[in-house]
Amino acid sequence: MKHNSNTTHQNVPEALQKEVELYRRIIEALSDFVFIFDEDFVIHDVIMASSAVLLHSKEELIGIDAHHIYSPEVSDLFVSNIRACLQDNQQKEIEYPLEADGETYYFQARIAPYDGKKVLALIHDITGRVMSYNALLNTKQKADEADKMKTIFLSNMSHEIRTPLNAIIGFSDVLAVTEDPQERALYQGIVHKNTKLLLQLVESMLELSRIDSGEKDLQFEPCLLNELVQDSNLMLGMVMPEGVEFIIDVPKDAVWQKTDKYAVKQIVSNFITNAIKNTVKGSITVKLEANEEWSKISVIDTGCGIPKDKLSSIFNRFEKLDDFKQGVGLGLSLCQSMAKRLNGCISVESEVGVGSTFSVLLQRNEQQKAVKRANAKKRVLLVDESELTKEHVEEALGSKFEVLWAYNSAEAENFLSYENLDLLLIDMNFVDNQTPVELIVKARTQLIPIPVIAVTGQLQYSEQQRARHAGCGHILSKPYAAEQLKGIVMVALKDK
Repeated sequence: MKHNSNTTHQNVPEALQKEVELYRRIIEALSDFVFIFDEDFVIHDVIMASSAVLLHSKEELIGIDAHHIYSPEVSDLFVSNIRACLQDNQQKEIEYPLEADGETYYFQARIAPYDGKKVLALIHDITGRVMSYNALLNTKQKADEADKMKTIFLSNMSHEIRTPLNAIIGFSDVLAVTEDPQERALYQGIVHKNTKLLLQLVESMLELSRIDSGEKDLQFEPCLLNELVQDSNLMLGMVMPEGVEFIIDVPKDAVWQKTDKYAVKQIVSNFITNAIKNTVKGSITVKLEANEEWSKISVIDTGCGIPKDKLSSIFNRFEKLDDFKQGVGLGLSLCQSMAKRLNGCISVESEVGVGSTFSVLLQRNEQQKAVKRANAKKRVLLVDESELTKEHVEEALGSKFEVLWAYNSAEAENFLSYENLDLLLIDMNFVDNQTPVELIVKARTQLIPIPVIAVTGQLQYSEQQRARHAGCGHILSKPYAAEQLKGIVMVALKDK
């Protein structure tokens, strides 16, 4: 018995070694791989199949601080879960992206406690799954949006067409039986007015369809904008309401612009027509301005103005702030679509009871050029519901930065439309009429794209994904230190 006991005791290390080797062989046979981390995120070992391919060699990885191979956001995600795993002795699971050679890969890590102050991280490549899910989600969103737009379109078209048709049919029947000359003249005027309105609706829809489908050809050629603005006086100056002054304000120097002059004329005409509908006294001014970067034509009225909460929706199709005013609600949508085709954009400023200014900005150079303000402060737009966050950001960035604060989507839209900005800093938990993703997309798709830093919850991988898919190149996890904020801001501005 003693001999057998000694034999068993002597064979224990060998048995354990075989068991460890067995587990290692099993892991090496899988497509996954295992990292052994300590609580400080140092890599102690890597177990993987000989055919597996890592972005770094196994020899390079063992013994290094993993902060050097992962982004700050992913490193923070790993460290917080490693320490939580060691604290409660429970397995954790995370998903994270990894950038390499211009591509984004996605991984899942199951983190389990091991050997006191170390953890095993079983890592699985889920890039295919994530990409398939995103593609499916994108397809579903597009289908839902198309279905929603079709329903809205049919509903609006039905309403808009029936309104003038009812008047035409109704008063045509009355015309057939009435013999009073004054009544006949009145009813004929009503029928004529609604016929023009119906024709305008059909023409606007056809024009919008041609622009959306790309079938409308634009002829870009040198155009003297001074003359184009002066022509608006001939087109619409004679139909100004009584008591409203029509003013043309153009510079003495010639302003040449390579563009489609007929499209620009249509945009300006729509602006003036809207101003006429909403102005009963004061003035309507058409103003031309230009610099090395832009040509800008503005229509400034002293009309009723537009509430701030309506500014973001006035370019929607069939959107009418006053249902009693004539029109079909397509003019501004047409203007916006045409401006994009002209490599320009539309902006609006308005105050209720004071008036509105609608402007079309046309890029003067064929290639995009950033506006350089060498000696000026860098302007950061913070989109966050808390003013305390603004104070924290101002203190962190210091005197060389100007922090503009938008506490709702309307304010954010205004800043993005009218201000020269260097950076957008947006909280992904921001909830308002627009989603953070929509504001990120707007910032990234401007003629001069603005770099974006999205602030997310430390463990909110889904928020990070939403931000990245919207075009955001920088993610900052909460809570963050002042130096961390300033560091990522400097990197984002350098990338710009």
